[in-house]
Amino acid sequence: MKRAERTVTTMVPADSQMTGSMDQIRDILFGAQKREADQRFAALDRTLDQMREEQEAALLKQQKSFDRQLEELRASFADRVKDLAQRVDDVETAARRELQTGLRDAAEKLADQAKRLQADLADLGAATKKRLDAMQEDTQESFDQITEEKTANEDLGNLLVELGMRLKGEAAFLQLASAVGRDG
Repeated sequence: MKRAERTVTTMVPADSQMTGSMDQIRDILFGAQKREADQRFAALDRTLDQMREEQEAALLKQQKSFDRQLEELRASFADRVKDLAQRVDDVETAARRELQTGLRDAAEKLADQAKRLQADLADLGAATKKRLDAMQEDTQESFDQITEEKTANEDLGNLLVELGMRLKGEAAFLQLASAVGRDG
């Protein structure tokens, strides 16, 4: 094959005149087709350029729309977060107020109960003192009565035993009285 190529190359004249005529022949034979193909390629290039520009414009428009929507979503989300934070703060504040009110009410109730208990304790102390005073009075009267009657030592002993038994209880008194021979 190399030999054939050499013959072809050797057959082509090196002359520039020949080369120019070959171009003219080619232009005559294929020129119209070549121009038409060039025009079609140029039209296709223009169409492709126009489509590319339209697609870039549409893409840019969509990008701007997406950016705007994204910004709106961010703003909406930030507003919702602020609203939620405010609600949490409001609930927390209300809970603190309720807790403080509850604690204050409980402290007041406790103070009232303490006052009532102190008053009841004072009343009980006064009643106990009154009963003790009455018992001392009764004891003093009994002692004075015993002293005035000038009873015998035996009667005095029996009275003291009887008094002790009465203080101790009715059943013990009855047992002792029946043992001593005395009727209640």
